[in-house]
Amino acid sequence: MDLNTISERINELLKIPSNQQFDITDTIYSNNVPVNYGIVKGNNTIVVYKSGLNGSYIGWKQKYLKIARLLNSEFGCSVISVSNPAEAERSISIEMEIVKEYVKKSNFYDYKIYYMGYSNSAVMGFYEAKNYKNIDKLLLINLPLNPSVEEMSSFFSTFKGNSVDFVYGEKDYCYKVGKIYSSYENERIHFNFLKDVDHDFTDNVNLFISLPYYFFFNRKEF
Repeated sequence: MDLNTISERINELLKIPSNQQFDITDTIYSNNVPVNYGIVKGNNTIVVYKSGLNGSYIGWKQKYLKIARLLNSEFGCSVISVSNPAEAERSISIEMEIVKEYVKKSNFYDYKIYYMGYSNSAVMGFYEAKNYKNIDKLLLINLPLNPSVEEMSSFFSTFKGNSVDFVYGEKDYCYKVGKIYSSYENERIHFNFLKDVDHDFTDNVNLFISLPYYFFFNRKEF
């Protein structure tokens, strides 16, 4: 992956004026805790992502809002961004309930989901995506987990979607775990390692923003 090429392209795209808010904002409750979310309305390809633990749906430096507007303007997809309070249920069932309500109101009888999880929310995607047949693509970023061989094998055999991308920064503490399991890579399962990137993508916000752009929609371009 050419990190500089991707970052430069995203820098240019983010200069284009866009709506600086979500089309819909609302709250759902989990364990009596408010989980806030934002939606940018689009077509029946739905990008869904949850922030890292205790993160907001807008994100630091508005990174999740920028992702939503970028993907919608470039590809016409719907985007749902969800906060991740520690006291809420640790499950992507929250996101799936939001999707269920959104597709009902949008009259989408056929739809596919691209799920992106970062850190804690990547763990949820790893364990639960197999339970949702509409999840077609998975992007798991800096997965803070050292799965057993059995868990990893089970994941590969039970997730039936089109593609899975594991992304690790080379300065992330689980980078070596990703390297070990990269031997499982095939045409559907990919492991990706980013030079000079730590767990939090310090000083690499635009690279973080570029990940769903690249892995969900535009891999062949780079």
